[in-house]
Amino acid sequence: GGEGGEVAEILLLTEILAAPLNYGYTCHAWRVLDTLNGQRPKSLRALHQMYRAVPDGAFLEFVFSHGGDQIVLDATECRQSEPDILQLHAIPSATSDGLQ
Repeated sequence: GGEGGEVAEILLLTEILAAPLNYGYTCHAWRVLDTLNGQRPKSLRALHQMYRAVPDGAFLEFVFSHGGDQIVLDATECRQSEPDILQLHAIPSATSDGLQ
């Protein structure tokens, strides 16, 4: 287990939802997330907290294992684009009830 009884989770990128802010990034195979801004998230909950803690004007640098692929996105743009991306892809919420 992880700290405080939290079980370490493997976080996979399985798909990239089409949006102007991530134009040019593709996901042809599942990728294991290694770090976000140099820190390794232990769970989906931890990743969500890390994402929310990145200040506006900063960047989100996702690094994936097995090749070190990177996705770099503007944190402010991500937050501003979130409602449009959810609507475009008919997703009711950015997170499950347990993460909100």
